Amino acid sequence: MRKVGIIGLGHVGATVALDIVQGGFADELVLIDKNPEIARAEVFDLWDSLALQPYHVKIYAGDYHDLKDADVVLSTLGHIDAIKPGGDRFTELRLNAPEVKQVSDDLNASGFSGILIATTNPNDVIVEMYSHYL
Repeated sequence: MRKVGIIGLGHVGATVALDIVQGGFADELVLIDKNPEIARAEVFDLWDSLALQPYHVKIYAGDYHDLKDADVVLSTLGHIDAIKPGGDRFTELRLNAPEVKQVSDDLNASGFSGILIATTNPNDVIVEMYSHYL
């Protein structure tokens, strides 16, 4: 079984979730967001698309405990709205850094031992943070 988790369901997380479902890249997809209502809404949207897909994917809003046996987890959390015109991705760092620490703590507590892919910005700094925390 191929199990994938997505943490953070903004533009990137929601798009990646749809791509995973449409491409049949997972048998099970766990969606997590700091706002559980957003995760549930994304699940409902993806369920609606399943009838038109050639693949069946078990999709649900979960928590970090559900990621223990995930093969891959994508960290797509972020605060893109924090960037003002003329700003840069480092503007997000002060907001994303504490969340990356919390996600790392939660992943460690869950027993997750799969592959983590991070798209969170500034990406090079965030990946380095994850490498120290996990």
